[in-house]
Amino acid sequence: MKKLSLGEIRGSSTEAIELGLRRREFSLLQSLGCHKLRAEMNLTGFVCRTIVFFAGLSRRRRSKDAGWPLTAQRRIGGLLRKVAPVEVVGDFPHPEHGMALGFNHPSLGEILRFIHISINTYGYRRNLYPVNLPWYEALMPIVDILEACDIYIMPIITPSTKSKMAKALDGERMEIVKTLANGFNARYIKACGEFAKSGDNIWLAPSATRQRSVFKNDACCNGTENIEPQTMSLLASSVARTKVEAFDFYPVAAVPPRNFGRGLNLFKTYQVTFGKPIPITTAKEKVRERKFEHLFLTEIAHMLIGMHASYLILPDNTDDGTKPSA
Repeated sequence: MKKLSLGEIRGSSTEAIELGLRRREFSLLQSLGCHKLRAEMNLTGFVCRTIVFFAGLSRRRRSKDAGWPLTAQRRIGGLLRKVAPVEVVGDFPHPEHGMALGFNHPSLGEILRFIHISINTYGYRRNLYPVNLPWYEALMPIVDILEACDIYIMPIITPSTKSKMAKALDGERMEIVKTLANGFNARYIKACGEFAKSGDNIWLAPSATRQRSVFKNDACCNGTENIEPQTMSLLASSVARTKVEAFDFYPVAAVPPRNFGRGLNLFKTYQVTFGKPIPITTAKEKVRERKFEHLFLTEIAHMLIGMHASYLILPDNTDDGTKPSA
């Protein structure tokens, strides 16, 4: 893949950059000089691509087989049952309208389990995921296959990744990164509105990055410090602007296997449970009061307690059933 000059990046629209990434015409990370961030995802990207290609799904097969999308969904779904097992505690929500599913994000493994659920349980509707730029570049070769399975991913630059880039890049490059981050976010938010109107699923982590605990600290947990980023609040505001009459926000709790690592944790079972829906009317009200983020994360924390996983609520928590402040 070629490298873009800084001038070429500045002169390209966000849409053109995203299209170029999809077509594997260039690496944005390498073009900016973030080779290390690109390299960090090599192994994870290889594993994910291997899972897909091991299922016998190639571009050549797709071009010869009119039933390829259904074949892709069945084969990848079946393979994920084996390599990314998940135990669902309770029932899956199946509203007739669209929904946003916000989950705690202690590792990369739960993402693979939610892809598993998206394909095997929600294959009748589209599923949208925001994907950090290094992760997105690693998945570029299989984006079209994922979309055949109704999995849609869009690149974003998370605050954590932006901080890492700031340590490696000069001021000029960081200004470009900030512009790209704003452009990616705008396109993602627009897509969320479209998915809400069409009655599809939006999956996201409120933390906007991998974070072992639901809350960053005690102050965020008890409500004396603002929670940043305001991911769920931003999404709720975006959905509200579409003026959809029915849309729900579901807190989702994910519990990795004991002694889990930061990666995919293949062949190990995750537990997942879905909370009660928060309708768009309630979400809008709580956003105005600047309480929606705390409400949503607290619901996830309560579910983790019920699953005997309170150690995932705060960085220094032990599994003692401690209940967070409401």
